[in-house]
Amino acid sequence: MKSYREISRYPDPHGTELKQALAKWHTVEPDEVLLGNGSTQLIYLICTTLRLEKALIVGPAFSEYANALRLAGTKICFFSLPAESDFKFSTERFMATWEKDHDIVFLTTPNSVTGQLIPRTELEKIAHIAFLRKTFVVIDEAFIPTLSFCAP
Repeated sequence: MKSYREISRYPDPHGTELKQALAKWHTVEPDEVLLGNGSTQLIYLICTTLRLEKALIVGPAFSEYANALRLAGTKICFFSLPAESDFKFSTERFMATWEKDHDIVFLTTPNSVTGQLIPRTELEKIAHIAFLRKTFVVIDEAFIPTLSFCAP
């Protein structure tokens, strides 16, 4: 009941304080933080703004990646995690599939369908190669428990 008087107030439309707090937490500049009304909005913003030619989606995956890419006119390639290995991510298999002309890669950890995590060391390898190739990488961590963000 303490905050009842605040109900009629709208949040800052630019998210200035939130951007500053997130930037500080992640040791980046506030201008490097993009806020959205949920991750789906951000996915569509990324796909339509970047004007991508070719994308790679690691699946099974959230269907909105492909929907947003199709809407943006991007050619989509899929890298499927095999059921016979319990959908475990293999960096070696991924690297063999990942072509240099992919403009963007979508990864989820944990995978929203299987719950499988991609180890941080593997994500760092992928990010490094993406940097060298000038490829965007979206790492969707929407299903990581909140407590993991509170760790030092």
